[in-house]
Amino acid sequence: MAGKKRPEWAEYEKLAAKIIAELSPHAAVTHDDHVVGRDSEARRQIDVSARWTDGDVERLLIVQVRDYKRRSADVNVVGEFRSVIQDVRADRGILICSGGFSKNAMTYSRNIGVELYSLSDAKSKRWELELTVPTLWHRINPYVNYRSQIYVEDAPLTIQLRDDKSFPFVSLDAGSPYDFAAEFKKAWDSGELSFETGVEHEFLLEQSLAIEGVAEDGEVRVVPVRDLVVTYTVERHSYLGQLKPSDYRGLIDHLNDKRFLPSYIALDLPSLESGEWAKIEDPSRLAINVAGFFMTVEDARIDTAEFEGHNFTYVGPKAPELQ
Repeated sequence: MAGKKRPEWAEYEKLAAKIIAELSPHAAVTHDDHVVGRDSEARRQIDVSARWTDGDVERLLIVQVRDYKRRSADVNVVGEFRSVIQDVRADRGILICSGGFSKNAMTYSRNIGVELYSLSDAKSKRWELELTVPTLWHRINPYVNYRSQIYVEDAPLTIQLRDDKSFPFVSLDAGSPYDFAAEFKKAWDSGELSFETGVEHEFLLEQSLAIEGVAEDGEVRVVPVRDLVVTYTVERHSYLGQLKPSDYRGLIDHLNDKRFLPSYIALDLPSLESGEWAKIEDPSRLAINVAGFFMTVEDARIDTAEFEGHNFTYVGPKAPELQ
């Protein structure tokens, strides 16, 4: 017999547990927990719990989840949850309801310290929030320069650039073509290289390189590249705009103007050519007043290394020609 589809309230509880775990990475989060009450001595069912240590003190957060389709949680729901908080001696209590909360429930919760939230998840049409995020986008771009000597012993060579306008380097260690741009990108994207602006950085190559050229007789020759020095500088440009997340989930705080507290958010950074981004010369002087949350994104990924120039000194009877 095929497994039954999980009811929506169970999906809502699982989503709550996932979000609480993402917001509390140092806590042990349990879905469908049971805690023995101090006063009742009864085994209390807890939809979601989070336990962590604060110094030598064990802390407990409990979460009650209600998926109401046609009504909001009222003051009685809050009162019942408060009794559970007190019985299990929880440090914090969060009440989550898909239908929101009545005015009296919100007033009561403020006075007794119960937090009120609903959930939002971009993958769920029922619990999705139409979300646009004010964003300060920092683009971090490297500009690469390399210089070297190419030693030609006898006949002049013609260096033919590749289709992507890069030089035809060859790795003497591997005996195969060397994609300098790809190697730089790999090091840059992995975070191995410094992003500091205003200084010149050196990129150290572990490969011994040569370069391919064509002699006057048509023979393809490979000659050493000597004293290769690769440097790069970094520029940082800032832009202000709005982003619609491609994927997200989190809590909506009903006691604080329904502000969204994301536990996960994924962004697809758009092209600057869209015209929707304003360049900011000095982000430190930017004054922003928004309800909800504001995001700062540092984008240091590059599709290809951007080269300022290729400066060579040719040593030999005649300088090679470039095509």
